[in-house]
Amino acid sequence: MDSAGLFPRPDYQTGLAGPFTGRGVPDVAADADPSTALAAVVVLNGRPVLMSGGGTSAGAPLWAGVAALADQEAGRPLGPLNPALYRIGRGPQRLRAFHDVTVGNNTVVFPPKTVSGYSAQPGWDPVTGWGSPDVAVLVPLLVHGG
Repeated sequence: MDSAGLFPRPDYQTGLAGPFTGRGVPDVAADADPSTALAAVVVLNGRPVLMSGGGTSAGAPLWAGVAALADQEAGRPLGPLNPALYRIGRGPQRLRAFHDVTVGNNTVVFPPKTVSGYSAQPGWDPVTGWGSPDVAVLVPLLVHGG
């Protein structure tokens, strides 16, 4: 997505491919497929229930957890992770740290109207960013460099 009218492209996004000039989004993703989605524990009527979750409602807390784990392992707040995520995404550990989504798109169909989106591709793309995390690999790279 092109946010050129709102936000300029940050330095850590220099060189990204895409039909935009401003801040490219998203940076990263999480599994949103209901058949493979994230496991989530919700409390219903005072009882914990295991359910599947996806989309932003599951992805935002997942990434907050990744940041918290990285801060904990570092023993200090790491601050904004975006520059490190892009350094890792451009580096040799990318395919270990991220599950790169290379198929699909974010086109939206509201009959009779279709809003064309972007297609996923290898590496960063405006559909899933760098992809979803392999937390066991990503957290040490965030803390120790990658």
